[in-house]
Amino acid sequence: GWREIWLARFDAWVARRMPYNFRLHVLSWGAWTAVLSAWSNLFAKSAMSVVKESWINKGDFHPLGFLFVLACPTVAVVQLLFVAKCMSRFDTAVIVPVYQTLFIIGVAVFGGVVFHEFDVLTSSSMIAFTVAILVCSYGIVLVTSTRRSLDELPLHETPSKSEKEGRAEQVANQA
Repeated sequence: GWREIWLARFDAWVARRMPYNFRLHVLSWGAWTAVLSAWSNLFAKSAMSVVKESWINKGDFHPLGFLFVLACPTVAVVQLLFVAKCMSRFDTAVIVPVYQTLFIIGVAVFGGVVFHEFDVLTSSSMIAFTVAILVCSYGIVLVTSTRRSLDELPLHETPSKSEKEGRAEQVANQA
């Protein structure tokens, strides 16, 4: 279908322009998936806050609440698609720690910014939070570099250069 054609064209375009970098690839997929998951958490928390406030105010439901309630399942479905794609593309021993760490950082930062949860932190708590994020980031670097040799953990079904060129020509001929 159109999706496979578009993905094949995109893969061919990327293969021509960028050298393959495993660590960058894992981090980018893990980061996008973690951000989507953090958004999903943020929308759910926002929707519940709006519903709770409308319940307390006896039916005074803000129209923005409908947006949050509708966004929750939409963002959740997209999140699950990205998680499934990550699990199919990478070794789970590498992608799961990256995803979970970035997800936890994302939820903490989104909650701190959107719901003003950082306002109640003392300066020593903020320093501890920053150190914890730095330790988590260092852990991600360790996981992506020392799990195994980077050459042993390519994308599943990574085609050779000649296969990529052949696939790009096949897609171009179909269009």
